[in-house]
Amino acid sequence: IYRGNYVIFGLVVIEGFFPEQLGVASVVSAFLIPTYNTLAVVLLESAGGGHVNVKKTVRGVVTNPLILANVLGLLFSLTGLSLPGVLKSYVQSLAKMSSTAGLLGVGMCFEFKTLRKNARALGASVLCKLVLLPVVMCLLGVWWFGFRDAELMITLIAFGAPTAVSSYTMAQMYDVDHDLANQEVVATTLGCIVTLAALIWAFTQTPFLTL
Repeated sequence: IYRGNYVIFGLVVIEGFFPEQLGVASVVSAFLIPTYNTLAVVLLESAGGGHVNVKKTVRGVVTNPLILANVLGLLFSLTGLSLPGVLKSYVQSLAKMSSTAGLLGVGMCFEFKTLRKNARALGASVLCKLVLLPVVMCLLGVWWFGFRDAELMITLIAFGAPTAVSSYTMAQMYDVDHDLANQEVVATTLGCIVTLAALIWAFTQTPFLTL
């Protein structure tokens, strides 16, 4: 529920509505990705083995490919280094196809036979992921931090984006409810088309979001 596909969905939406705030949205992603993956390792270790093995958990966090990629990207950004032209084009092409390939893989692994067994948990988690969590966090952002416009949109996307494809990959790796994780990715990816549009429209009816 907590882990959203912010990078794929969020940056595109923010660039469309608030292109001048794309840098801020990118900084948020640099914070979210390590947080998501660190929490995922701890949660899955706990759920899979009944207790958290500290050494194994730390090793899982340090060697997580998404965290390593995030750190590497930050190093390139801070040092001003750039990739050679050919390699940069290759990486950009790989980035463009990665989300599509990931969703294709999730769809191919979708298990209809376990859908009825997971129906109640899936329904509750989708409702929390696409409606309750973004609404609550946006209201807290408005009330507690005074978020408006771009800040509110970033919060909405960060918490209302569909469940990340990598959550299924990690659930499968740790052998923890991977069928439910797969169904969650598919259901939230399809459902967010409606919920995000509805939530954006709803907030534009308030003085907090002006588009």
